[in-house]
Amino acid sequence: MSVAKRNVQVEFSGAVDLNFQQAAAVNAISVATQIITSLAAGTNTITVPVVSGLVCTAITIVPPSANTIGITLKGISGDTGIALNLTDPSTIAVTTTTASIILVNASTTTAIKPVIIIFS
Repeated sequence: MSVAKRNVQVEFSGAVDLNFQQAAAVNAISVATQIITSLAAGTNTITVPVVSGLVCTAITIVPPSANTIGITLKGISGDTGIALNLTDPSTIAVTTTTASIILVNASTTTAIKPVIIIFS
């Protein structure tokens, strides 16, 4: 059975020195699945993997390192959404009942520039 351990670490140096780390609760029954996908222009519904007895508590979206295409995260199609950083990964904690997320892509990404989605 998969176990997911997530940590968030923020580190600043310069005018302000700060190092902050926060561990999320361990998900002892994680789906621990990674999907590498190309996104079509427009709405892309990403289904959370369903595995009997396992649950997802977080979703991490990793755009291509040289991405120039806008990606918006939505919960439902009518949602305004949140514009994601073009190249930085984004992690969102979700309830165990989350069935899918929507990624709206400004234009098509190709297999050369896939988006990695990690369910944990």
